[in-house]
Amino acid sequence: MDLSGLLIVFTNLLLLVESKKDIYLYCAVCRTLVDEVKWSISQVDPKKTIEVGSFRVDTHGNQARSEIPFAGSHSHLIEVMESICDKMRDYGKTIDNLSRNTMMRIYGREGQSLSRKNIISDSSFTPKIRRYCDTIIEDFEEEIIKVFKDNNIETLEFAICTEIVDVCTSEDLKEPLPVAEDEEEVLSKEEELDKELQKDDEQNYDQNDVDLLEKDREEL
Repeated sequence: MDLSGLLIVFTNLLLLVESKKDIYLYCAVCRTLVDEVKWSISQVDPKKTIEVGSFRVDTHGNQARSEIPFAGSHSHLIEVMESICDKMRDYGKTIDNLSRNTMMRIYGREGQSLSRKNIISDSSFTPKIRRYCDTIIEDFEEEIIKVFKDNNIETLEFAICTEIVDVCTSEDLKEPLPVAEDEEEVLSKEEELDKELQKDDEQNYDQNDVDLLEKDREEL
């Protein structure tokens, strides 16, 4: 075995040892990964579509092509998976009520700095959770993509982190991950903004319907 092969074996053994020693943190990384993918999907314009199907032409000269929403499509999920582990740099080390290592957001979705209360300084933490995330994607990317395409959004954590990656128990999933004090305020504002945007979209659709109706009347 050459040097590169030995290095790969050593790295895999190191990850195995780390995952055995810190399985709850591995679970937290998996749950965070799921949350980040869900958020990435939610940020795509629901009107954006992508063509899918075969480019082959049948005997009638037609192609079996159709348009589907881009958000959550296979192409979109592959794109998301390529950079999802970069999100791990937004989290710091903390411990839960049972003194287990876990993670908490230290930078908001927009890059704003959040409260560092209860964050433990550890220079090795970010590289560690990045390795955990990379390992999950490398080993289970296609399975994770399939779950996001096929499963109800409420069952994603269980389907991915318990059934596929096998790092979380059902009891683990009942415990919410720690949230920075000021992140709760940010999340509340984001929810309010989403509701306002949704309301604006509904009003725009209503106005478009009125405009189309007026146009139809003029043509008559």
